[in-house]
Amino acid sequence: MDHVWTWNRHLPLRWLLVDEYTGDPGDPDVAMGVCADIDGLFVAPEPLPEPERFTLLGCDPAGPLREALDAAPAPHDGPGGAWLPTVMLDPVHDPQRPPPRGCQRYDIGCSCSEELFDVEVLGHRPSSEGHGLVDVELRGRLRILPEMHWPPARCPPSSPE
Repeated sequence: MDHVWTWNRHLPLRWLLVDEYTGDPGDPDVAMGVCADIDGLFVAPEPLPEPERFTLLGCDPAGPLREALDAAPAPHDGPGGAWLPTVMLDPVHDPQRPPPRGCQRYDIGCSCSEELFDVEVLGHRPSSEGHGLVDVELRGRLRILPEMHWPPARCPPSSPE
């Protein structure tokens, strides 16, 4: 925006409100207004949840998780493991059946989805779930995603087919 913003008020002008997402890519940003101050903008953030320990059972790792396991000695249980910024936990539901009780499906996933962030890979070991699979030890912080304003739901325990 190549415009110099001013106003004829006794208060100093401090903020320009900009909509940078409306319009097509390459279009100029759109000014939505100006204001003297914003109450609540510079407040202390909510504290992070405490790190928890998780075990991925019967895992067939790929991509960044596979690379993290290759970098972490097995077994390993201490600081210095490989770091993953975010791991999305998206449940795999049978598309031919209704979703489990308490789970709401969306175009982008379902309400059972959860997110681990600030994840450290502590190690891995062969899994009793099957040949070639591993159990992966992680330490990270859990964030449950209330997608589309739905309250978070817990997936029911898996049942034998």
